[in-house]
Amino acid sequence: MSYKIFKISEVDLQNIIYTHPFQQDGSTVIRMYFKPENTTQKNIPILIEIPELLLCDNYDGGDNIILPLYSLNDDKTNDVVNFFNALDNQIISDLKTNVKKWCPKLKNMSYKAVVNEADDIEIFKNGAIKFRINESEFKTSFYDKQRNVIETSQLNKALTQGNYLKSIIELKAIHVNPNNDIALIFRTHQIKVIPPNYEKINLNSYSFYDSDNDDNKEYSASKAKKIIKNTLLKNKKKVAENSDNETETVQQLAKLVSDDEDDDDDTSEEEVEEAEEVDNENEEDDSADDDDDDSDEESDDEEEEEGDDNDLIDDEAMIEYEDDDSDSESSTEDARVKSMFKKRK
Repeated sequence: MSYKIFKISEVDLQNIIYTHPFQQDGSTVIRMYFKPENTTQKNIPILIEIPELLLCDNYDGGDNIILPLYSLNDDKTNDVVNFFNALDNQIISDLKTNVKKWCPKLKNMSYKAVVNEADDIEIFKNGAIKFRINESEFKTSFYDKQRNVIETSQLNKALTQGNYLKSIIELKAIHVNPNNDIALIFRTHQIKVIPPNYEKINLNSYSFYDSDNDDNKEYSASKAKKIIKNTLLKNKKKVAENSDNETETVQQLAKLVSDDEDDDDDTSEEEVEEAEEVDNENEEDDSADDDDDDSDEESDDEEEEEGDDNDLIDDEAMIEYEDDDSDSESSTEDARVKSMFKKRK
C-alpha cells in the first residue's frame, strides 16, 4: 500500500492523532498518525521528506548520524529549523494535555527534544538532530544522486564530510521509559547522498564569475569631477604659497579633471576618496587662514581711522569688485574690501 510523503511545508502538526498507550519492555508507547481525511480511510503514517542537511564528519560505521540544522541555502535552513522547533513545541503541548490519561502515575515530565543543542560554532548554531540508521529490526536504505543503492560496505566511502543528506523519516511514537524520560521516536527510512556541486571550469576560456551586484560601488565621472573641481577652487590661493610638492599635487588633480572630460568612463572609488581627503585637509588650512584674516581686518580698521578718505574705495569701485567672479581674487582680499566698505558707510 502506498502512502503520501509530505514535504515539511505541507505538514499540519495540528492533524497529529495518538493511539491508546501500550506497554513494551517496561516502557509506555503512544503511536502517532495523521488524522484521516474521511471516515473510510485508515490512520495516515507521518512520512516527511527532510531537505538536505550537511554532513560534518565522515561516517564511522556507527548506528547514528548527527546532522546540524544547516541546509543548502538560508531559506531551506530556516524551513528545517522552524519545522523541528514547531514539532517539539507541538509534542510538549500534546503531552501537557494528555499525560495524565497516558501515564496516570507520572509525576514529573522530562521531555528530550528532537533538536539537540550542539557545539558553540556557527554551523551548529541552530542545533543538531540524531538520525538512527541501524536498528535490530530495521535498516535505513541509502541512495546516490543517480538513484543507485549504496551498499552497507560502501557507506564509509559515500558518507564523507561535505556531502549533503536528504532523508525520509516517519514520526512513529511518543516513548516514556521507566525513568519517566519522554522522547519522540522517528524512523529514518531512506537517505539520499548529494555531493557538493562543483562546477567544471575550462581554464582555457573565460572563467570569471560575473555579477551585476558587485560589492564595489560605482561612482559616476560627473560626481567625481564635481568633487575634484571643488577641491581645485579651494586650493587656488594655496598654490602660490605652498611648496613644489603641494603644487604638483594640485596639478595632478587638474589632470584628473581633464581626463574625465575626455572620456565617459567611471572614476574609481579610490580617486574620489583621495579628492575628499585633500578637501578635508584644505578646509583645515582655510580655517587657520581665516583666523589670520580676522587679525588683519582689525589692523586695517585701525589704519583707516587714522588715515584720510583718499585711502578708501568709493561705492562704485566696491560694486564692481563684488560683481567680479574671477577665480583669481583671494578670500582674504574680499574680506578686507568689505571691511573698508562698511567703514565708509
